[in-house]
Amino acid sequence: MRSFAEIYAFTMGHGIQFGELLTGQSNEVRMSATLRDVAQMAGVHTATAARALSESTQHKVALNTRAKVEHAASKLGYLAHAAAATLRTGRSGFVGMLVPDLANPLFAPMLKSAEERLRTKGWTILIAQVEPKESDRLTALRTLISKRVDGLILATSQSNDPILTLAAQLTIPTVLINRGLGDRRFPCVVNDDLESMRLSITHLKDLGHQHVLHLSGPLNSSTGLARLEGFKRWAGSKQAVAETHYFTRAAGYEAMRKHLLKSPNGCPQTAVVCGNDLIALGAIEAIRELGGQVPSDFSVLGHNDMPFMDLVFPALTTVHVHTDSMGQEAADVLIQRMSDPQGAVPATRLLHPDLVLRNSTAPPRSERMFKPRT
Repeated sequence: MRSFAEIYAFTMGHGIQFGELLTGQSNEVRMSATLRDVAQMAGVHTATAARALSESTQHKVALNTRAKVEHAASKLGYLAHAAAATLRTGRSGFVGMLVPDLANPLFAPMLKSAEERLRTKGWTILIAQVEPKESDRLTALRTLISKRVDGLILATSQSNDPILTLAAQLTIPTVLINRGLGDRRFPCVVNDDLESMRLSITHLKDLGHQHVLHLSGPLNSSTGLARLEGFKRWAGSKQAVAETHYFTRAAGYEAMRKHLLKSPNGCPQTAVVCGNDLIALGAIEAIRELGGQVPSDFSVLGHNDMPFMDLVFPALTTVHVHTDSMGQEAADVLIQRMSDPQGAVPATRLLHPDLVLRNSTAPPRSERMFKPRT
């Protein structure tokens, strides 16, 4: 009598589903079905079957023919063989995307719009989150490269970033998104952060604010640097800056609390412009904890207009960054680069932001100094 292992090995070796052997039933599905099998069942040429099953070319096939091919593929249990397709076309069909924080709601619209655009052209996105540590960042990129990705979308670039150096050395088509302004080796799709700060400071000045604090993002990121540059350009001489080391609520809380407590005479600033919405939420928390109110003691203005910023209290005045358009345009630029790797690097694309007025900004308080409760 044959052992279970011998029976299982025999069935796998002959393309028989083990469940069929136990039940005595067959549903005509073969795990080893080929594209030729699909074409034969549908009564079409193999090339027609291939076009009908590819999202990037199926629009070229008549609907009734496409339906026959899809029915045959379903009945046979056909799945395209990725390795064979790579050998045939020189492409893996994968695009790698690195993001700094998957929990940050800023990135969801970017990922969604980029994925949708790439999928229509036949590519699938592989997503990886990178950590601040340099070795971990490089490991994440090398993992994607090991999957033979055809291109990269990077939302993680920092000043002198080794990730960008490695991508340039390997000549992989690469697009920077949300961050990366100033690195001329790669095209980038970013928000116009200088314009964002102009909108923010103009709004606060119109309300009467003169003493404004900027809680910047990390200054090793292009986003943090660009927004700081814009703040300094538009805020005038009565400005103050406190850097946060992360784009997080906790970092905003710590930076705001430290700033409020550092002067025994109190804080002269009446408004706070933050590097992003999460930093703004942390700043509001610190202000309340030390006896202040928003917006009566401090106006607080965020950046990005992430989901639910209209539902917090007070609803956050912020700058809306078009992250959905950013993802879509980054995908378009990458498709262009993958189609013509030796072509000219497309110019940087700056997306115009919009100021969203809500309830966290108001005219400045009457008292010159705010003295925190300790």
